[in-house]
Amino acid sequence: IEFIMLRPSFAALATWWLLPSLVFPIVLVCHAELLQTPYLRWSLQLEGSGRISSRGLRKGNAVVAHKGGSRIVVTADDGSLHIVQTTPQVRTLAVFEPEEMDGKYTECRSAPQIVYNQQEKDFIVYAVIDTEVAASNIPVDSEGMIETGTSENEASTTSSRVIAVDMDGTLKWTAKLTGRIVGDVLVGKTGMYVSHNLGNVGLLSVIMVDEETNSAVVVATLTETESRNGPFGPPALQGVSVGATEQPASRDVVLVAESWGEGYDEEQGGLFMLTTTEEFEYTGGKGNDSYQLQKISSWAYSSIVPPLVEGDSVFLGASGGRVAAWTGRERNDLSGIASGRADEIDPLWVYQVDTNPRNISQPLLNSPVLDSQGELLCMPGVRLDFYCLDASNGREAWVDYDGYSQIMARPQLWEASDASVVYVVESMDGRIRQHDLYSGERYWDYSCA
Repeated sequence: IEFIMLRPSFAALATWWLLPSLVFPIVLVCHAELLQTPYLRWSLQLEGSGRISSRGLRKGNAVVAHKGGSRIVVTADDGSLHIVQTTPQVRTLAVFEPEEMDGKYTECRSAPQIVYNQQEKDFIVYAVIDTEVAASNIPVDSEGMIETGTSENEASTTSSRVIAVDMDGTLKWTAKLTGRIVGDVLVGKTGMYVSHNLGNVGLLSVIMVDEETNSAVVVATLTETESRNGPFGPPALQGVSVGATEQPASRDVVLVAESWGEGYDEEQGGLFMLTTTEEFEYTGGKGNDSYQLQKISSWAYSSIVPPLVEGDSVFLGASGGRVAAWTGRERNDLSGIASGRADEIDPLWVYQVDTNPRNISQPLLNSPVLDSQGELLCMPGVRLDFYCLDASNGREAWVDYDGYSQIMARPQLWEASDASVVYVVESMDGRIRQHDLYSGERYWDYSCA
């Protein structure tokens, strides 16, 4: 596995999601050269990877830049965490490998999250999964498209760990949870949040750090209150400064969607919101009574991606290549929940991309991104296509059908006064391309292979 540094134009795109391709790009550019084709600056092979090693990069693993980008942090599929110096010399500073669990196989499908601490040193948190059954490969066709909804078989003894590591690569603390963690560890204002599934039962847990003992404690674990418990997809964190829940600005709001059938189910689904209760003030957030997990929509399509929450608006990619938008007015967005005038809300609009002919139920594989004005929503389809929609009504602004392989990564936006662009990474061939955000014009297409 190699990391390739490209240098087209602006100060930094700090994070690109990692994919099951052999090459992963990190793009750095200077603003004056924004639209110019990039060139190779440096590449680095992950320490411990190679032809005879199982260490590599899969969907969910990621690169995150620390501060100005002088260091990057990388998760690998075997649970290892890599800290790399990028300037003045490119080299691996540390590799953290989690403790092996007896009779279990450790893997990682999460991105690292850097916690910036003004009082103490910065540290990294990420999640690993310990299971007795090795992960199975997802079948793809010659175009790199997922063929079926084949899921991983997992034993009932599957467990997970949230791990904190100092920037020098030493272990800080570990928190253990039952079941399989889905998505990333979310670092909020009052705690950390993880979604994990125990079979078909979705759980949402809150983790806090005891400052006296410097250890992590799972202070609450919530699930659906209905008799039909469903598995959860990855969660999304939204600070409440947007006024969506009428809670103090120091509190967190977490949204999560159901993920029946590994996201392929087109008859079951739901959207949930975790908020705090009045008990939070008295308990310090410790205990299930401090939180409320409320079902805010019964939209019956499953999802394997985190919701995108911007202000009172929510956008969710789901089964059958659908994206739904809870936006625009009180009966369709989070303001209706906050005001108490609605127990549940319905999407204002739903858009469906071209479906995968091999499996029309295939879900969208990553969350969309929204421009800074809240006007344009960009997302990959389930085939080789890429879409830009009007966020207010779901109508197409432009579509690019000329991809070479499936796009499994979340796109990235760069907006400036004189140019706004969207970056797209193709998963199976390591190509990266740049589009004009408003017209869809492709400025350049670079192969990292």
